[in-house]
Amino acid sequence: MRVVKYGAVFWVLALVYTTVSLLGGAKGIPAYNGLLEERARQKTNIEDLKRINLELESTRNALLYDRDTIRVYARDLGLGEEGEKFVRIVGLGQNREVPLFPGAVITAGERRSMDNQSICLIAVFAALAVFIAFLVQDVLDLNLVPEQRAPRLDPAGVAGGSAPLTAFRRTPRPLPPEPPFTGT
Repeated sequence: MRVVKYGAVFWVLALVYTTVSLLGGAKGIPAYNGLLEERARQKTNIEDLKRINLELESTRNALLYDRDTIRVYARDLGLGEEGEKFVRIVGLGQNREVPLFPGAVITAGERRSMDNQSICLIAVFAALAVFIAFLVQDVLDLNLVPEQRAPRLDPAGVAGGSAPLTAFRRTPRPLPPEPPFTGT
């Protein structure tokens, strides 16, 4: 029975290690939830980048094939066609900026988790606590009722005799008598 009881210490060690790893380890539930959040952020970023890519591609195609678009951008840069005269007003600003935003790189955030050494220490201390509790329980069971010796009596009932009395220990209660059989 003791072997089974002390063998349970190793199961406690494994259970505590698994539970703490699952709840706070680098590959546990919080890490998994962090990865799900990161995946959602990355999906949103990819959708934004796709939209920006379409805008940039349409701007590129317009600059390659549409002469009116080229004229608008050239005028924004202060250029013009041959024979065209410009009047430049000082103080009104140079040219308007063309908002071309190429997108942003989103990096994964740092996740905090317990290191494996801390998880092992927690599991070992929990198993050690269970081991000590079992050990204390065994020691208390052995010394629950200390042996008490009565004075020795001789066969005539006089104290100081040589016949020892048995020590007082816990004994199981006798079973009640069975009822008599009255069957046919």
